[in-house]
Amino acid sequence: KDSLLRRDSTLQSLISSFTNISNYKVEVDGKTYTLSSFGIGTTDYTEKGKLHIDGDSEDSSVSSKDDKLRAAIEDDPDMTVLTKIATQMYDDLSKKMSSTSLSSALTVYNDKQLASQKTSYEEEISKWEKRLQELEDRYYAKFSAMETALSKLNSQTSYITSLFG
Repeated sequence: KDSLLRRDSTLQSLISSFTNISNYKVEVDGKTYTLSSFGIGTTDYTEKGKLHIDGDSEDSSVSSKDDKLRAAIEDDPDMTVLTKIATQMYDDLSKKMSSTSLSSALTVYNDKQLASQKTSYEEEISKWEKRLQELEDRYYAKFSAMETALSKLNSQTSYITSLFG
């Protein structure tokens, strides 16, 4: 049970979208920008897409780099470029969230639908466990009857053997 959502296509699609965040491109005033233009990016493939902000004093892997994000915010307080990138990300994730029958506009999965399916599966499991118990009891009773019959047969065989012997 520790990997129930391991190969879920919807979650894989969302992970892929988040992984590609640093590749989103926006054009403003003839210049193309990405998150890496602001010093936001990944450092090592072993971190599986973890984003770092250059110049972050709390992050030793990027603390020595120039803080491009702070400089961009000081130059453009309205953050036109980041707003466009965020809008693009929002639109992409909205498409992903609405692409499955178990989703709505605001969530990836419909909790009520999943809860209903879970309850249905639990009831089915309970039904099969009850049936298995009944079969087990029936076979146990048959085995007991067979043991009793074998015991009587052995007793009769011993009695007949003692008559001849």
